[in-house]
Parts: sequence; C-alpha cells; structure tokens
Amino acid sequence: MKNLIKVTVLGLAMATTGLSAQATMESPPLQETSAPSGQFDQKARELEEKYNALTAEQKSQLAELTKEVKAKQLELLRKYVEFGLVSQQDASAIEKSMEQGMGSFN
Repeated sequence: MKNLIKVTVLGLAMATTGLSAQATMESPPLQETSAPSGQFDQKARELEEKYNALTAEQKSQLAELTKEVKAKQLELLRKYVEFGLVSQQDASAIEKSMEQGMGSFN
C-alpha cells in the first residue's frame, strides 16, 4: 500500500511536469527509452507543429484545462498530507516540482 501511495504521489508530480512540457512545446523533447530516439524526435516535431497550428483560443483552452488539472492535483496532494500519507516536507517538494513544470501556464 505504501508503495502504491509513493507511486501515485510521484506520478502526480511527473504527470503535471510532462503535461506542461508537451502542451507548451518550449522544452526540448524528452528522451523516451522504449522507442528509438529518431522516432520519438519525429513524433515530438509533429506534435509541436500541430500545437503551433492551433488558434489562440484553442491554446488558451488547453492552458485553462492544465491549470484546472494542477489545482486538482494540489488538492489531492493536500489530502494525502491531511490523512498522514505524505509528509508536509515531501508535499512541499512535490508542489515545488509541479510549479516548475507548469512553464508558461503559471
């Protein structure tokens, strides 16, 4: 059970960071170990081109949804602390990591 909680909390922090990196396309493509680097780079370029083709309104909608997801993730993290599943120190570190991962959506 403890491992599940650790994985969930770590995933929470990583999910936000990954989501914002893909949504903003301001970060260099992430290395993916399961696919050849060239294939991953190509997919990242295609995603970036598609994102850049979105209208300002579409980008705004994605940004707003990303903020809503972050708010819910922080709410969940606070509940973990409240219920004693995660220490406040660990939660603060996770929250800091999440904030850094939000890029231009802050």
